[in-house]
Amino acid sequence: MDVTVVGSGPNGLVAAYVCALAGLRVRVVESDEELGGGARSHSDLETGFVHDKCSSVHPTAAASPIFNAMRLEQDIKYVYPRASYAHVLDEGRAALAYRSLRDTTAEMSGDARRWRQTFDAGSGFGDSVVRASFLTPPLGPVGIPDKLRLALGAAARAAQPFRTIEADALWTGLRAHAPGAPRSIASALVAVSLGTLAHQKGWPFISGGSAQLTDALVKRLTELSVTFALGHTITDFRELSSRAVIYCGSPRGYVQAAGAQMPAKSRKRFERFRYGPSVVKIDATLDGAIPWTDKRLREAGTVHLGGTGPQIVASEQGVAQGQDSEEPFVLVTQASNFDPWRAPLGKGVFYAYAHVSSSAKPVEVSDRIAGLLESHAPGFRSLVRRWRITEPRQLAHQNLNYVDGDICTGEISLRQLVGRPVVAFNPWRGPVSGTYLGSAGTFPGPGTHGMAGWHAARTCLSDLFDRQMTLDLIEELQ
Repeated sequence: MDVTVVGSGPNGLVAAYVCALAGLRVRVVESDEELGGGARSHSDLETGFVHDKCSSVHPTAAASPIFNAMRLEQDIKYVYPRASYAHVLDEGRAALAYRSLRDTTAEMSGDARRWRQTFDAGSGFGDSVVRASFLTPPLGPVGIPDKLRLALGAAARAAQPFRTIEADALWTGLRAHAPGAPRSIASALVAVSLGTLAHQKGWPFISGGSAQLTDALVKRLTELSVTFALGHTITDFRELSSRAVIYCGSPRGYVQAAGAQMPAKSRKRFERFRYGPSVVKIDATLDGAIPWTDKRLREAGTVHLGGTGPQIVASEQGVAQGQDSEEPFVLVTQASNFDPWRAPLGKGVFYAYAHVSSSAKPVEVSDRIAGLLESHAPGFRSLVRRWRITEPRQLAHQNLNYVDGDICTGEISLRQLVGRPVVAFNPWRGPVSGTYLGSAGTFPGPGTHGMAGWHAARTCLSDLFDRQMTLDLIEELQ
């Protein structure tokens, strides 16, 4: 065997595809009995209702350079809500970020100009952040001044608050996608990237569930004679007989598998890698769409709850310090409003998660989420057919990358954007000879984009097999 890929999430499947396309013999080893990692879907709560196990909304998939080079849209269908995301405020108010930047800023009064300056493709800033997020590491051998400029630009935007409650809530909700760090430069960079995608490509669902992405990738791998081994956890790299190993698990898992082969200095650097807050996830089947007080919210694929911008900041800072809020930041998705394959006609699926500390009591968090929904969508509880709570330890069991329930596979901080998992010009090259890193714990971090797998495979091909692979070449070979 030429290459063993450990882990079958989107990053692992992309890494396997790139290596197989280059003519190598490839095997994928997965600890679970099912392929897909965070991109899986099930109907286990109630027949006919499709729930995503983790990733559900896919702005980074739609914008992914490797997925676009693979022309993956030939095999899956993206469904785009009119509003990428929205934020619920008190007294029945809501703010919406539409795919149309014009429609969004039309409702922003005094903040319209600044919103355009931050997210308009014509400004260049948002586009630059998105490109930097996908293609080159923050400390890569080229472009360091440009990356410093982007970081300083994000810091400047973060330091200047929006004037209106609505715009500030939309902005802070974006920043909360970097859990526990709502005032950091890193969270501002995440917000600019996600906000730019919201107005350019949109935040789509994958019709039929996130597993459709996995199925499309597995089909291509099967055509290239890639083999799979399920239900096997790699605890020691020495058990693998291949020339190269692309490890698409957490940095902690890499250290464990490397064992005594790992240099002491590298081990210490990896052990300094920090993990972020946990989440409690809720799935439910419903007898209809969520009855929001502001009916415009039905047009949004993703809805954020958690109060005003300052309230979200306080809640997220509390979580980072081990204290849970009575009104946590909650992300809700509404796939069945837009995708008829998610639920029977007239029914719906509910998906939500809340950022929590490691000491949170899942049942209490679940009650808070239900209470928030009932206050902003009276009658919500009466629509619930079945309700399931997935707590942090269960998430960690379902996916070994989610250490202690951290679905980002590592804290999102400036230090861990610059060095993910460690500071290096090529973060995908592992410290153990012949091993490479390709998970969400490696640059460019979380998201269903496959880019860490792409970078790891490209590095591996160049280092060990004297083969060069570019995105242009990938596209030509489709």
